[in-house]
Amino acid sequence: MNNVERKKILVMPSEIMNLPDLTCYVKLAGNFPSQN
Repeated sequence: MNNVERKKILVMPSEIMNLPDLTCYVKLAGNFPSQN
């Protein structure tokens, strides 16, 4: 049995660079659903 892990970019680097001051993305450990 093969265990395959796939990664998908959810946020483009340019989106992170253009965030307003005092704004961030938070990465949580675990299996949480993504939110907008």
